[in-house]
Amino acid sequence: MTDTIDEALADPVGLIVRLVSTVEQSLDTARIHDVVVDVADGRPKRRRLAQLLADCPQVLTTGGPPVAWSVGQLLRGLREAGATSIAAPRCGECGRTLTYMISRRGYLRDPDHLLPLVRAEDGREVVVVE
Repeated sequence: MTDTIDEALADPVGLIVRLVSTVEQSLDTARIHDVVVDVADGRPKRRRLAQLLADCPQVLTTGGPPVAWSVGQLLRGLREAGATSIAAPRCGECGRTLTYMISRRGYLRDPDHLLPLVRAEDGREVVVVE
């Protein structure tokens, strides 16, 4: 565990690339590196992302939930780059696959949860659109 923490601090991009490449065989390491650098644009963000993935690498194949915002961005970036083994991020409240992302206290959630619901006459819940 200490080695992973040290690596997350010393070479966060290398650790992320290594963790992703063990799961994703269809992308080469250079492409994974490019996605990581694009998604995690600063060293502190890279370190946090590396530590999150080191603590819970299965999020790469499950998509969460819950999943931190930075991990969700990485999952989406890898999928957009052509990854086939990487899971899409999932809502932290209901577990649905997210088509786009918003954050609630740093964790992903489905934006439909923000829309007000009312009960229709037939008992269904419908979204109120103003």
